[in-house]
Amino acid sequence: MRDLAVFVLAGGLLFLLSLFVYRRGFAALRAADRRFVTASALCLVGTFGFLLLLVAAAVIVGSSDQLLGCADGRPTEALACLRSGQPLGVWTAIAGLALGWVGGVGLVVGLALAGRRFHRASVGAASVLYAVLLLVIAGPVLAALKVVPAVDLVLLAVPVLALVAPALVLGGMRSAAAAVPGRA
Repeated sequence: MRDLAVFVLAGGLLFLLSLFVYRRGFAALRAADRRFVTASALCLVGTFGFLLLLVAAAVIVGSSDQLLGCADGRPTEALACLRSGQPLGVWTAIAGLALGWVGGVGLVVGLALAGRRFHRASVGAASVLYAVLLLVIAGPVLAALKVVPAVDLVLLAVPVLALVAPALVLGGMRSAAAAVPGRA
């Protein structure tokens, strides 16, 4: 379980970094289209959420072996185990997940706007993949509240979506940049 918590820390740091990069990109696009303010603001909220989630993951890493043993092999019950041993940690995790999810909505909104603004279907497709990723991420949270069958199988899609969506954005934005007059 400690390895899982370290993995959550690493994943949270990477997603925090990606939100930062997307937020900076949307901020740069505000000069061309004021609608990117919404996407940038939502990504800022998500950044704060992932900082909270990192605090909760640090609590898991630093918590007792009993707490870690509780959720061993059952990641969907991690919040229930955390609640039994660290009530502040569970509220921090829930707040972080909720705010991080809002940041994900900012990604979806910003990428959809960018796809339309620059006429790049791959960027629009990436916004759809990020929307699906948000729904998949909501699965474990729902499983913590109510039993959801086969939620573990759905989580297998997360790495695929997390790799394909940024690749689509990169490809679409590279082709958009190449289409700008005066760029080599």
